Amino acid sequence: RLAPAPVGRRAGGAGVEHPPEAQRQPGQRLAGALLGPRPDADHPLRLQDRHRLAQVGVAGRQQRPLFGGGQQRQPLSVGQFAYLGQVAMTYLVLRDASGALLLLDQHAAHERLKYEELKKDIASKQVVSQMLIEPVIVNLTGSEMTAYRDNKQLFDDIGFESEEFGDDAVIVRSVPGEVELGEVEPLVLELVAQGEELRKELITEKNERLLYTIACKSAVKANMRMSKIEMETLVRNVLRLKNINTCPHGRPIIVTMSKKELEKEFKRIV
Repeated sequence: RLAPAPVGRRAGGAGVEHPPEAQRQPGQRLAGALLGPRPDADHPLRLQDRHRLAQVGVAGRQQRPLFGGGQQRQPLSVGQFAYLGQVAMTYLVLRDASGALLLLDQHAAHERLKYEELKKDIASKQVVSQMLIEPVIVNLTGSEMTAYRDNKQLFDDIGFESEEFGDDAVIVRSVPGEVELGEVEPLVLELVAQGEELRKELITEKNERLLYTIACKSAVKANMRMSKIEMETLVRNVLRLKNINTCPHGRPIIVTMSKKELEKEFKRIV
């Protein structure tokens, strides 16, 4: 039977001093029990042990999260895609099942959605108008007023509630879609200008042009911060569009970079 080791010394000797229990720092005894005495840095026979112990220490240590705060959450699944985040408050980042990276232009995507919604509503004669908190008075030139009168029925059909206000202005009480109050006057001026330019076009072609403009003005803008729920909803709705990958003006909605293209960029493959 071995005699108990003296306080401050390990059983078995080896001449390794340990402080008494009361003087040890928290976790010191546990570290000593797991890792044993510190290897001599100059002892050639202990280099492998030193390397092994270093690996044990790394493996046993809790790793710090790569990103802080709310970014530790798992990517949000959107069908067969994973939503990763927003870049420059303009582009939404996605990854598909193959590992490809997708960048979605939030304005172009929302503009296309608004256009498709407006077109469907007009076709079914169920246009939803938004009543303004306060009416907006828009001053017009003589030629603009003429264009407004010529296209008044068309404006009504696409969701505007407006009327003449004196000799050189119109008052707007409701607008289609979700046009912000500050966008109403420039939108009306742009639509009236288009009405002047499109006098000879068929009514359906005029409709298309006007809807493009309304969709653009009512869509979320570039450099606009969106909530996570708003971004998720936008992605879901855009991915439901069939065979459509451009905004009404022809700009792309989604740019894709395949896994192979990514590997080429990083010179992993030729």
